Amino acid sequence: MFQKLSQRISDVFRSFTGTDKITEKMLEQGAASLRLALQEADVAESVTSKLLAQFNEKALNQSVTSGAKPSDVLVKLFHDNLVDVLGKGDDFSLKLSKKPAIIMLVGLQGAGKTTFAARLAKLLKKEQNKQCLLASLDVYRPAAMDQLATLAQQSQVDCFDATPDQQPLALAKSAMQSAKDGQYDVLILDTAGRMHVDQSMMDECKALQSACQPCEILFVIDGMTGQDAALNAKSFNDQLSLTGAVLTKTDGDSRGGAALSVKQVTGKPIKYITTGEHLDDIDVFQPERIASQILGMGDIVALVKQFEDKVDQEKSKKIADKIIRSGAFDFNDLLTQLQQMESMGGMKGILSKLPNLGGQLPMEMLEKKLESQSFDAISVMIQSMTPQERAFPALVMNVKTRQRRIIAGSGRDIKEFKSMLKQFQRMQKMAAKFKGKGMMDMMNKMSGLFGNKQ
Repeated sequence: MFQKLSQRISDVFRSFTGTDKITEKMLEQGAASLRLALQEADVAESVTSKLLAQFNEKALNQSVTSGAKPSDVLVKLFHDNLVDVLGKGDDFSLKLSKKPAIIMLVGLQGAGKTTFAARLAKLLKKEQNKQCLLASLDVYRPAAMDQLATLAQQSQVDCFDATPDQQPLALAKSAMQSAKDGQYDVLILDTAGRMHVDQSMMDECKALQSACQPCEILFVIDGMTGQDAALNAKSFNDQLSLTGAVLTKTDGDSRGGAALSVKQVTGKPIKYITTGEHLDDIDVFQPERIASQILGMGDIVALVKQFEDKVDQEKSKKIADKIIRSGAFDFNDLLTQLQQMESMGGMKGILSKLPNLGGQLPMEMLEKKLESQSFDAISVMIQSMTPQERAFPALVMNVKTRQRRIIAGSGRDIKEFKSMLKQFQRMQKMAAKFKGKGMMDMMNKMSGLFGNKQ
């Protein structure tokens, strides 16, 4: 989400060198570039001015300890400032004391309210063991109710049976009664949006708020909309008293302005963030982690959580045990590894959460290379092999007629096939080095590089 902003800010800070104190001249030199970077990210002007004023005040005359770089000191100060702007110390938890606790989702059409409703229900069920009921109040958008019902089924949560011939207020009251009768812990109301903020939508939301008395009113923001999102959030907050916001679609080519602006403009915290296409791609908003992403420090916490949630640990262990025992690696193993990586967002998804080494990693070039080496293409070629060929790679390596059949069956070209075979052979050689004591020998060599013999 923050790749371009991160690169621009990293470039600014790396330009500061060779001093034992942060001077006014240094800050003046960087201020224009920082302001431009934030403006390009579509951060609200009032937020940009406040952020830079606070940063300059803290940074001026800040001493640089021996052995440290001015850029490191400034990055730390800017990071702390970002955390403050994003909501340091805010309460990001949902207030679910009532039963059923009612959560009302509001926002413009296309922001992702319906998908978020299903994601939130699935998350609450998984992490808090809450029984959730979803209800669509969108009687205006064709198939909105069918979409929520389908997503509810995929999330394995219940959905209130609604039809578009009813009024939103009547639907909400019926859903509330159904939630009470069914002993549900949480009722999530997916309200209708419009293309733009208008009074009829606000009046409808205010009537629903008055009738339902929700514990939470969350404004769902499309992360791609930048500064406009903050202005729309303010319009909703002025009339509905929001309890928080949700930032969606942050896995796209978003400039990040919404994340930096909404909290400051509304005074309400961003409580959740969605990061991908799957229903599990939802996370609690944490200012420290977002600030780290903006400054190119990655998000290792999210990567580890993703690994725990999405990678089949049993399959990974079997492959590791097999490699240590025999040094063998076949096409079935490669296919399993590709599928596990794809579940984590592919190589691009994994790299996006790794530290950017202070801007040294050429991410754009790397991403283009990764796009040209599609995991899907490799998977299709492997799936075009017979079970015997997957288990015994030598059959594919040494028999041209088999290779021609696989290429024809997969619909890929010979260049892609040969490239896949080269990659596979490199992985085979690597696996062979791990056989028996090979793994321990390699670990000992690595430890020696760092002066650690344990």
